[in-house]
Amino acid sequence: MDQHDPDEARIAHFEKEENFRWITSLLATTSPVELDQLVPESTQEAVYSLAEFAEIAHGSIDPNWVINDENRMFLGDAGFPLEQYPTLTGKVEGSIEPIELIKVFHGGRGQLQGFCALRMQPRSPAHAICNNESPPAPYRPQIILAFSGTSNPTLALYDIHAALWISARISSD
Repeated sequence: MDQHDPDEARIAHFEKEENFRWITSLLATTSPVELDQLVPESTQEAVYSLAEFAEIAHGSIDPNWVINDENRMFLGDAGFPLEQYPTLTGKVEGSIEPIELIKVFHGGRGQLQGFCALRMQPRSPAHAICNNESPPAPYRPQIILAFSGTSNPTLALYDIHAALWISARISSD
């Protein structure tokens, strides 16, 4: 990963935990289609806002603890892990945003962690994905379903197994 590339640096910002990006470099291919334009900045901001939730689904810390209002404010202070996460830390418009954690779940294989939460009064740019109106529509409640990608060695092995299975099927055609 080129840390001097601003897009790569922003991706790296969201990957504070151990990750298995190396598995992608071994198994994935690059699309032959080259993009000739970026998505609008409002859409980029909305996606990054939602990416904050995926980061805490990673599995090393219980989302019940992180989503607690006091913990989010504390973890968002300078020098703490969520300092650059304005959606989670409530630093949007200067106050803590109420987020209700509904359920934390774990997959039956590989213990992939995820959670479901409600944002009844979102104040971040996450609404902009579907909002091309002018003036912008009011913020609408959101259901967040967040889960991590490959976040442990067992899941990395499943990725390898799946890639080998797909490769064998493609080769036999």
